[in-house]
Amino acid sequence: LSSLTSPCETALPGILEYIRGIGERTTHSHDPAVRIAGTMLSGAIIDYQKLLAEGHLRMPQDDPAAILREYARDQLRDVIEYERPRSREPRVA
Repeated sequence: LSSLTSPCETALPGILEYIRGIGERTTHSHDPAVRIAGTMLSGAIIDYQKLLAEGHLRMPQDDPAAILREYARDQLRDVIEYERPRSREPRVA
C-alpha cells in the first residue's frame, strides 16, 4: 500500500478489499495480539459491508467481494486487491 500515492488510489471504496485481505491474513498469525487485531478488523469490515449492501447498494449481503467491487464502482474507484506476500526462501548459511 505504501506505493499508492493519489487520493484515487487510497480512497476507502477502493482499498476496502485490500484492508479485508490484511484482516483475513492477520487472523492466522502466531501472535495472539495480531490475531485479535485481525479478528476485530475483519469483523468491522464485515459489518461495514453489510451496511453498504443493505443501506446504500441495495444488494444481497452474501458475496463480500461483490459488495466491495460494487461499492468501488459506485464511487468511481478501482479496487486495490491484497496480494499475499510470497513465502521467503530459507536462508542458506
